[in-house]
Amino acid sequence: SVCRCGVVEGVGPMPKQSSFSGLTWILCGFVTLCLCWGVRSLIFTTLPAIAPVPPPRHTVRIVFTGGPAAGKTTVLALARDWFEQQGWTVFTVSEQATSWLASGASFPSKKLGLSDAGVTQMQDAWQYERFYQQVLSETCLLRYAESFGEHSEKPVVVILDRGLMDGSAYVTHSFFNKLLAGVGITRDSILEDRYSAVVHMESCVKYSTDLYDKVFATNPVRMETAVEALALEENTLKAWEGFSKRYVVKNRSDKFQQKIDDVRQVLHTVAAHYQRSRGPQT
Repeated sequence: SVCRCGVVEGVGPMPKQSSFSGLTWILCGFVTLCLCWGVRSLIFTTLPAIAPVPPPRHTVRIVFTGGPAAGKTTVLALARDWFEQQGWTVFTVSEQATSWLASGASFPSKKLGLSDAGVTQMQDAWQYERFYQQVLSETCLLRYAESFGEHSEKPVVVILDRGLMDGSAYVTHSFFNKLLAGVGITRDSILEDRYSAVVHMESCVKYSTDLYDKVFATNPVRMETAVEALALEENTLKAWEGFSKRYVVKNRSDKFQQKIDDVRQVLHTVAAHYQRSRGPQT
């Protein structure tokens, strides 16, 4: 039984409750919060290390890029079919920006209900996360394909819907440098060792703004005006300056078949170069 004086019969006086217990809990909670916040800050300011990609010795890596409404989607399917018909093993890497837009992750703007400060912060976050996802997805596939090609009796090609340098066409030079630094990649490594060839599909806006407007109306994801499309076309060309094996497929007429024929010729050239460098297979 317990007496009102706070003494338990047969046990003796109860220990006096510390007056600092409440403060102790507050301090413990504060320290825990600081530790958790520190870990969170570490996660969001330092991206996990991404394994390096070896040069393409056992694969051919072809990046298809270009301005808006260049016919890239059609040509990507054509390239895959062409290589498969030639007996190649084909891997593909999809464009991350299109996947984000299709999944509802629209590029942040006031229309989404964001404040002025929120628009700026979320646009930066959108670029950071999209770029990181692109690097990670691309790196994993390129590394796997390279290992696969080393043991394959068939030639192996990786077809990429845009490459890492394309991101520089949409942001400032300094911001893109931050993106590269965040994943531990340099411009030189991209332009010199990462890809075998880059095929730039010229936007139809270079040939005719009326033609661009017609194509614009058929693509629900497309959001660039003719003026914006022209600027992106030029920025994308500039982004890949310094890459030695770049092929620019221009609009020599308003007939898309002409571009398809030119792309087939490029594919033949790239494949023949790889086969010569690979030598006879025993």
